[in-house]
Amino acid sequence: MGLLKSIKRRIPNQIKQLYWNPGLCRVLYLLLLEHGPYVVYLYLRGLGTSTPFAYVTSKGQSMYLRAGQIADYWIFGEVFVDIEYGPVSKCVENPKVILDLGANIGLTSLYLHRLYPQARIIALEPDQDNYSLACRNLSICGENILLLQAGIWHRDAPLRVVRTGGPATYQVEECHNGETAEVQGICMESLMSRYGLDSIDILKIDIEGAERVLFEHDCNWLTKVRALAVEPHSEEIRKLIESKLEKYGFEHRFQSRTLFARRKE
Repeated sequence: MGLLKSIKRRIPNQIKQLYWNPGLCRVLYLLLLEHGPYVVYLYLRGLGTSTPFAYVTSKGQSMYLRAGQIADYWIFGEVFVDIEYGPVSKCVENPKVILDLGANIGLTSLYLHRLYPQARIIALEPDQDNYSLACRNLSICGENILLLQAGIWHRDAPLRVVRTGGPATYQVEECHNGETAEVQGICMESLMSRYGLDSIDILKIDIEGAERVLFEHDCNWLTKVRALAVEPHSEEIRKLIESKLEKYGFEHRFQSRTLFARRKE
């Protein structure tokens, strides 16, 4: 017990409210905090199991991560340990509408819901496996979160998912010449019109390179956005996005892997 108390004292302040289920989840969580996601991955691979594990918070919320999927633990660490999206949450007071484009397994939406339980959140995720787990992670959040299996695109069009590795390594491409669509692509204008959005207070974009297509085309929808966080997947894409942000009156800064922006006063 003395060792456990010593470990708990070294947990970052922002996650001291978390506690563990007995057994394996407790071990995995401590491994994640002390040694990082790769050690967790090796541990899970050695167990040879595919059962998801729940981390239960003091508010009764559960987060399910896939055994052996290092990306899930990496995202968990970014969102709940490093508080990656903390800067964008400080740009807007009392946001009413939040869009999460590239929701993955739903952890960012869950984090933002905990910060702003009254906000309306619409989350998009095109990958079937990610979407299924996101449904599970967000099921306790009630009607304020709408999760769609869809991909954001520069126009409404059928898309296919091109997988280049695990669940976090894929891209979407527009279907051509009779290719079978896996998911529907929707543009920002259609998304806002369909769900009656006059403005977007916080826009989060992490869409595995598709941000190039989104920002290469007409970005008049940016006039409806107050603050955003976007992960550009190359230096070229980052410069493209920065030029569009400046054109539409945003101030921006790049931190870690994410470009944060808010509308100039």
